[in-house]
Amino acid sequence: MFPLDRLRELEAANVIGGLADDAISFVTSYSASRDIERAAKIVVELRRMAVDAVLLVPV
Repeated sequence: MFPLDRLRELEAANVIGGLADDAISFVTSYSASRDIERAAKIVVELRRMAVDAVLLVPV
């Protein structure tokens, strides 16, 4: 589901600067407050990784 091959092609063609070393995966729940807590933790992690953009892939 995650288009890693295509992203690597874009990286090789200098269309994107590069890929982060890690990917983050999560599953939403039926609790909005729990989802907000998870999203906040993900934002902290993305900031630590110093990414400029994210790709969300629904499954």
